[in-house]
Amino acid sequence: MLVIIASTRTPKINGVTNAFRSVAPAFGFDPASFRFETKPAESGVAETPMSIEETMRGARQRAEQVFAQDALLRTVSVGVEGGLFREHGAMFLQSWTCLYDGNRTYFGSSGALEIPASLRAMVETEGLSLGSAIDQFMSGADIRNRQGTYGALTNDIVTREDSFMAATTFALMPFLNSVVYAGR
Repeated sequence: MLVIIASTRTPKINGVTNAFRSVAPAFGFDPASFRFETKPAESGVAETPMSIEETMRGARQRAEQVFAQDALLRTVSVGVEGGLFREHGAMFLQSWTCLYDGNRTYFGSSGALEIPASLRAMVETEGLSLGSAIDQFMSGADIRNRQGTYGALTNDIVTREDSFMAATTFALMPFLNSVVYAGR
């Protein structure tokens, strides 16, 4: 199967490939049967999406943008997007994955992590992207391309890569588990 990943960022690529390889045996696939390609793609949403709907839309638009059917291989494209949402007076970080097979979309998300109020203010009040804000907040550089905000806030217990792996794992369930999801 050809898997086209709509990103060139290492945490996103590793999260997606690790998810495919880890769940493959449970559904009768040899992990070595997947061929992964990466392509840059624009999300068409804000640099830091500020709602679940916007984050999901960004993942879907990335997946649809890079999809290209291979005549010889079953093909799926994967778009991943991280974003923020507000609930109960707090702000949360969450990652979403969209798998697209040329006809249907399949979504999955990571867990949501509450972000500190001072980090929230940097995004909401100062207008910084989450990537810039977390660098300032943690006095670091390029955190988003390493452990990400997840890793920075959890002492690397859960990293950005882990969040995309979880989101992709959940998106794979309706795609691969046709027995349970028949007639979806």
